[in-house]
Amino acid sequence: MINTDMNTKVELINADNETIFYDFTDKNIYKLTVDPEMYSEKEDKYDSIILAVALITIPINKIYMDIANTFINIIVFAVISFFAFLFFTKYTRTLQIHREYIKSNIHNSVEIEYEENMIKNATKAANILMCMGLPALFISLIILILYFKFSILTLIIIFDSSFYLSYIFLIKTKIHKRYKAIKEMKKLYREKN
Repeated sequence: MINTDMNTKVELINADNETIFYDFTDKNIYKLTVDPEMYSEKEDKYDSIILAVALITIPINKIYMDIANTFINIIVFAVISFFAFLFFTKYTRTLQIHREYIKSNIHNSVEIEYEENMIKNATKAANILMCMGLPALFISLIILILYFKFSILTLIIIFDSSFYLSYIFLIKTKIHKRYKAIKEMKKLYREKN
């Protein structure tokens, strides 16, 4: 019987309509076939909105730079970041749909054997997420400093986008749990072989 508690599982690989995850309680790897129709929501409109907001800030930037001071920068930063947070929460709906699908279909997953190639792919996927998340975080911090130094409105949008991307890559994908699962899988694979 498969443990249905999602807190004890971490997704390792998501490709070719299959999700492979590791269960920390029973130390097994499971594969679940994912229905591609669940991603049918179109999110292209969100990309257009981000671009439109960024383009709107360009013409009003000269006026803003003339009146900006530290207090106004903080107020404007807080307001725009609040709305960006609300916007990006809707933007990441696909991630929530994916997790809900896995949770509701966890009983349909099948146990699979440890394979060296699968462990390498899981490590590669975790490394890619880490290599995208850390630079995005670093860039967002540099952009934040530049915004407060030069008062360029477009930098707030860039900051919010890169910071939220780093949040998704490092926190929402549970990168620390992925590396912990990979370490356990390597150990169990060595013991079996």
